[in-house]
Amino acid sequence: MPLVWELTAELTEWLTPAMVRKLNAFAATRGNPVPEDLLACFDPILTDRSRNYEQLIGWLQTQYLDARLPQERRRHFHTLSTFIIDMVGAILRYRHEKNLDYLRLSVPYYRGLRALLEPSQPTWLFSLNHDLCVEVLAAELGMPLTCGFPPSTIEFPQRDPSGKVIGRSTFQLMTRSQVDAREFHFFRDGERGINFVKLHGSLDIFAQREELNYLHLLPRENTAAGWIDALRSANEELIYVENGRRIGITGEIAFADDSGEMQFLRRTILAGQYKFDRRISSNTPPELLEVFRRGLEEATRLVTIGYSLGDAHINAIVLKWIESDGRRRLVVVDPRPRIPPEFAQFENRIERQPMTATDYLNRISGNRLSVAEKGLHIFRRMTRRFRGQRAGRLIRAMRQLNEPR
Repeated sequence: MPLVWELTAELTEWLTPAMVRKLNAFAATRGNPVPEDLLACFDPILTDRSRNYEQLIGWLQTQYLDARLPQERRRHFHTLSTFIIDMVGAILRYRHEKNLDYLRLSVPYYRGLRALLEPSQPTWLFSLNHDLCVEVLAAELGMPLTCGFPPSTIEFPQRDPSGKVIGRSTFQLMTRSQVDAREFHFFRDGERGINFVKLHGSLDIFAQREELNYLHLLPRENTAAGWIDALRSANEELIYVENGRRIGITGEIAFADDSGEMQFLRRTILAGQYKFDRRISSNTPPELLEVFRRGLEEATRLVTIGYSLGDAHINAIVLKWIESDGRRRLVVVDPRPRIPPEFAQFENRIERQPMTATDYLNRISGNRLSVAEKGLHIFRRMTRRFRGQRAGRLIRAMRQLNEPR
């Protein structure tokens, strides 16, 4: 999935000041436009290429929290920030749906993930990403994985644009009472598998009802294609049709249940500079931070891959973990590792690995790429520099090279 700056470039290429006004004109037909002077304030922030999308959202959230501003104006800032978070999720979903071949071709370069699995102990994996890449890789590599949800499931009807039922979407269900009681269903000692926790929400996890039950989307088949199809179906076929038009709500999926009543699935993506700040409403379960803390307590070695150590609430937990036991070590895997000043006192217990995730996994696992796979790896990296049809042509070339002869 794209790095933060890649995602920012894709977002701002589409979401220009002109597009914002076009969307605002549509909102005006529903009686809820953002004032032009407020949009004018946002223009230089949106076009500032030194800001990534997290910082764009963070700026809007800061305005929302400014108690000096009129409440109505603050509400408009909140609306804009929620919309951009929704667009980030939409871009990630689109990339999944349009890049299934790319995902499949990427699997050989992550075979080293198997080296992280212990034969009779679970491996904890915590992610700040929202995508389904780990679920896809685990499925394709045959690695057991759980997100801590109980086995109980719930289904909702998928519908075509006319409202006719055409299938079912299945979710694991964790009730609010189970969350409050910390009744998570992770692998335990003696069991082999990945305990996977997405601390900042996910494309496949939703909150439901006022009490905030949580639902985890399940694929029909545990394959790359199965995961992507489940994601597509949930977003395109869980719908509520009124007067021949699908009802759309920012940050939610509105859909008709089996009785035809409107229900809602709230998206859980968490972004911006005020993550888990109670002043900013969020559907992401804060209880997962406690799971992170407890998971670390059992570890003497933490490997971070592609994490820039830029989230204060995550760093605070890691700092407390490393300072409380002199045996603990932090491994930072990043092509250009940067260690924040607050970690300087633990320099002798921090190991830098200046390389990509795939290079690191290949090194620790002994995973050897074939000549064809090495060639494909070059193409794979090149596709990150291309978009649209040019990337598509490269992917087709990769597929042809990888076909047995």
